[in-house]
Amino acid sequence: MEYSKFNLEIANPSDSSEVILFNTLNGSLISLPLKELNQLKEKLSKQDIDSENNDDIRMLNELGFLESDNKDSKKNLANWFREVQNDAESLNLTIVTTLACNFNCPYCVQGTYHPTSNMNEVTIKGIFDFIINEFTYKPFRKLFVTYYGGEPLLNINVIRFFQKQLESFCVKNNVTFQSHLITNGSLLNHFKNDLKELKINSLKVTLDGTPEYHNKTRSYKNGNPSFDDIISALEQIPKGIDIHIGSNFQDNNFDGINELPELLFNSKLYSKIKQFNSKPVLEPYKITLPNTSQLACQVFSDKTLGRWKTIQDKCDKLCFKTINYTNKFLCSYYLKRDVTISPNGEIYPCPSFMDSTDNCLGTIYDKQSLLERCPDIPIDNYCINCTYLPLCGGGCRYASQICFGDIQYLNCEKEFLKEAIYRSIIKESRYLQ
Repeated sequence: MEYSKFNLEIANPSDSSEVILFNTLNGSLISLPLKELNQLKEKLSKQDIDSENNDDIRMLNELGFLESDNKDSKKNLANWFREVQNDAESLNLTIVTTLACNFNCPYCVQGTYHPTSNMNEVTIKGIFDFIINEFTYKPFRKLFVTYYGGEPLLNINVIRFFQKQLESFCVKNNVTFQSHLITNGSLLNHFKNDLKELKINSLKVTLDGTPEYHNKTRSYKNGNPSFDDIISALEQIPKGIDIHIGSNFQDNNFDGINELPELLFNSKLYSKIKQFNSKPVLEPYKITLPNTSQLACQVFSDKTLGRWKTIQDKCDKLCFKTINYTNKFLCSYYLKRDVTISPNGEIYPCPSFMDSTDNCLGTIYDKQSLLERCPDIPIDNYCINCTYLPLCGGGCRYASQICFGDIQYLNCEKEFLKEAIYRSIIKESRYLQ
């Protein structure tokens, strides 16, 4: 029996005699005396372990902190990665209602380099049939839909159709249904009653700092400022719809984003905000491909990681909820039943990959199920012994493509994960008995 390579040890900040153990493969989290952990490791090194007659050892083994040997560890990881990729319990769809947008964000590709394209009735019906076919091939128990653009509310009839039809389908088939809207927020005042009536569960709006900063990067196409319109609209969102705030920081707006949590804390909006998240805009010198988005999942340099930590400190101080990185949230690139559907019915691993048809997975009209058509993605040999692999899967492949010109290039974000996981574990450990 051996100590799992997926264990992370963190000193308990509230008790120096305790250590917090987190297993990245199965998510187990416990706190135990440091003295006991050291004694356990010593016994493991001498193979002096009686797992059958020791309740504590048996518990640690069941929670995944101990393994038979390192060969088991690699086998368990490979099996887990394969099972996650082929998970059929959930179907996650990002439906791009339109590529049109009324904003002029310099770091965004949708609406800037793409021609304006709206989803039409033929594609809408095709997507609905595609969902039914996926269910027929292998029934899913959960359906998650995200509406995306461009600005998705510019084509709200798509949302109206799917919310009504999918709710009926899910009730009939005993499927849990949840929907999320990613919007620039400028049209929420016009459709706030629709969102409540259509039972949208949550929405995400990006604010790139305080007004003087935000309005420089997220103005209307005619150059008019948008910040006040967005805040006014968000304040009127009906109860029951969770509001997520995102922000994209770079050299010219970091100060404004660092001030944003305090501005929101002192506003009427504070009590409505479910989560606040920030990430860096890719630094232009890193991008090697033209006409691509400067936004990726997590791509950090030493400078941007330091800035992210500063913003997180501010959020923690003001009690904003942020992303819990102890939860596995593998990029949709790795998950067969987690895809993006473009306005014309093409299927992609994630919205960013709509930049290139090279990454197209076919269309909604193809006969094959996603589980059949999407390939198994192997674990990169460089990552196989990494403690953090179960939390990232191998990094953002879109960033690999636009920064290095190769989707298979390893884009390691271990330093970011170390910091993000540490913060999340400390928060979660407050609830340990």
